[in-house]
Amino acid sequence: MPTYNFTGYHKNGKEIKGLREAASKQVLASLLISEGIYATSITDVQLKRGRFDMVVSLFARKRNLSDTFFQMSLLLQSGIPLVEAIKIVAKTTRQAKLRQALLESATRISEGTRFSETLSHYPDIFEQMYVNLIKASEQVGRLAAVLADIAVYEEGKQKNTDKLASAMIYPMVILIFGLGVLGFMLAIVVPKMQSIFISMKQEIP
Repeated sequence: MPTYNFTGYHKNGKEIKGLREAASKQVLASLLISEGIYATSITDVQLKRGRFDMVVSLFARKRNLSDTFFQMSLLLQSGIPLVEAIKIVAKTTRQAKLRQALLESATRISEGTRFSETLSHYPDIFEQMYVNLIKASEQVGRLAAVLADIAVYEEGKQKNTDKLASAMIYPMVILIFGLGVLGFMLAIVVPKMQSIFISMKQEIP
């Protein structure tokens, strides 16, 4: 069962941090709410990684969108207004470009712009599909639930990307090694063999 680090606030206002096992982030969030704890951040525990996994991580495309949407969903479910939720999530976001987009979105929303409309200004960060889903959720009042669904989808997409990178890294290493051997043969071995055949007055095969 996966293990997660979580940070949140108890209903009495005390900040709480901990480590819990749960089937998923959503399950853990529900368990914490039942205990009077409103999570602001739930992240996977990073196990010690080998060199191969570190190489894979260089090729895998990493995004913070999954955690961003999930945290925002938790905050909205806790009763925190959308603008404040976005600002809180922005402060915990490591990716500068995403953090800036969130802060600008919060400003636009406070001026009367819809959340979906603000996200549409950043097509390189937020896919149009996500913008459309959020727009539909705003009309039916299910924003928190839809944000959680988007987080699950984005997390699954990240895992598939990691699997693809893992599958590609081995043949890439073999190909690079093979090209290196071929280059060595052509640059070093073949000229020496050529000189040997010439000195023996034999035709080069």
